[in-house]
Amino acid sequence: MNKKKKILVCGVGSVGRRHIQNILKIDKNIDVCVWRKRTKNDDLTDSVELYKDLNKALDASSAVIIATETDLHMKILKDAIAKNKDIYIEKPISNTLEGLEAIQERITKNKLIVEVGCQMRSHPSLLALKSFLQNIKREDIYTFRFCVGQRLEYWRSNVDFKKSYSFFKSRGGGALLDLIHEIDLCLWLLGDIKKVFGKLSNLSDQGIMAEDLVNIIVEINCGAVGYIELDMVSPVLRRSLEIVTKKKVFSWDFSSGILESRSKEHAEILFKPDKRFSRNDMFLSTMRHFISRLDNRDMSPSCSFQDGVKALKIVKSIETSDNLGSIVDVSL
Repeated sequence: MNKKKKILVCGVGSVGRRHIQNILKIDKNIDVCVWRKRTKNDDLTDSVELYKDLNKALDASSAVIIATETDLHMKILKDAIAKNKDIYIEKPISNTLEGLEAIQERITKNKLIVEVGCQMRSHPSLLALKSFLQNIKREDIYTFRFCVGQRLEYWRSNVDFKKSYSFFKSRGGGALLDLIHEIDLCLWLLGDIKKVFGKLSNLSDQGIMAEDLVNIIVEINCGAVGYIELDMVSPVLRRSLEIVTKKKVFSWDFSSGILESRSKEHAEILFKPDKRFSRNDMFLSTMRHFISRLDNRDMSPSCSFQDGVKALKIVKSIETSDNLGSIVDVSL
């Protein structure tokens, strides 16, 4: 019989709370504890134990979820890895590449379970799209477009966005890091990125201390060239993608969830999520997968630590491109 699990959630913002609720929904026999900088427990359920000391919290836990501000990820990650803890870490894994190579070596050596919270990979329409793309030759993919955006002040209700980490570049915020999902989806669906040309801008009236608009031209290894746009300025939420291939154009829109294809002959709906599907289902699916991996350590990750590092390297290459005003070869 497996030892009862005790999962530590670091950070109790909107995502941390979601993870707590989902873990308790997935398996009520799992003990959940919390560490966060603020030590009051008045807004947490009685079933959740609050630790003031991170080291004691790590020692008491069998696995760790890192859902703090991005600039705190690295410290918690290093502490958890040093204690050989299995880890679920929210995207992006950090705001710096420094120290990640040594962490990867420790993960591999000690055969630790690490899952990166790239929940968009669990969207049923995108899973269907990935399946369709696997039957298409890489050389038959010509171009693509990924976009996501909404004014930062609309992101989280009852939260002063000017005090959130997303508002500050120094805390790991800004459109490029906070909206890294689209970069991850590009890698996941189309393969490794070869070259990038990026432009970071700060254009809105929100006073954000980071870029609020990012435009990126991307060349993937098969030669296809496409576009990624990330913003914190759109007056309405927009999230969609389009992939142009030799015979079909695939398109997906987050608001409807519908995956479509168009060809010269006809258009068709390839996948439509169940009416009961909600955004939280992606978080539930990813967390279920992580918990399952704790018992079955041969299971493959939904999004591996290496995948998280790869996406972060792309981010840093885009920043370099913006600074230099030129194309950056990611493969170098």
